[in-house]
Amino acid sequence: MPHNLVRLAVAAREASAPRAVPAIDEHRSDDEGVTPADEVEERWMRRLAAILDAPTGENSADAAQLTTDLWIGGRSAAMDVLAANSRSVTDLVNVCEPWCPLGPNSENIQYVGIEAEDRASFPILSDKHYSKLRSHVLAARTRGAVFLIHSDVGANRSAAIAAALLLDDGINLIEVVRLLKERRPQCLTNKGFRLELVRKARQMNRLAGPDDEDYEPPRRRARDGLFS
Repeated sequence: MPHNLVRLAVAAREASAPRAVPAIDEHRSDDEGVTPADEVEERWMRRLAAILDAPTGENSADAAQLTTDLWIGGRSAAMDVLAANSRSVTDLVNVCEPWCPLGPNSENIQYVGIEAEDRASFPILSDKHYSKLRSHVLAARTRGAVFLIHSDVGANRSAAIAAALLLDDGINLIEVVRLLKERRPQCLTNKGFRLELVRKARQMNRLAGPDDEDYEPPRRRARDGLFS
């Protein structure tokens, strides 16, 4: 069920002291613990690195549009939604609780949030975290919602959630990361999040499209004749 942002924001601010916005690479020291399970995961982690680690520009403070109903950004983009709301966002998806924005437009914005950490070992796509956000998005789409997924700086947590949603929408992983790199140049530096996305896409057979050299067609299950 959608939540009113005013009540949640006030509660969050009362429960937590202000904290500085972390740098994008604040938690990269634990990336050394990210270990692909097999050669397939290693190959796709290299594929993602070739795209995401390529030299590029800096992120804008503004939100970046990924699809007609999906934007990602940081705290400043979230605050804009609650003020001018120039992008006509209807729903905030917050992945950096307990921080929560508040502004004159709060009464008109629906809200869902989780407390997620930008650490390689944090299971951001687990059922405990991702399922809550996806359930809100699916329900909100029935009323034509427009979403801003935001974290502190809009680089890792927000990008991981957005990428997972796009995978669930039927877009393959290579196309997803290329889109993210184009719209949000500094993103998914968290290698733990990358590996979670590889595993999710592999399970869904959405690592790449049919024209990709590494594409593997769905396998037919003999038991019921369905593709897996």
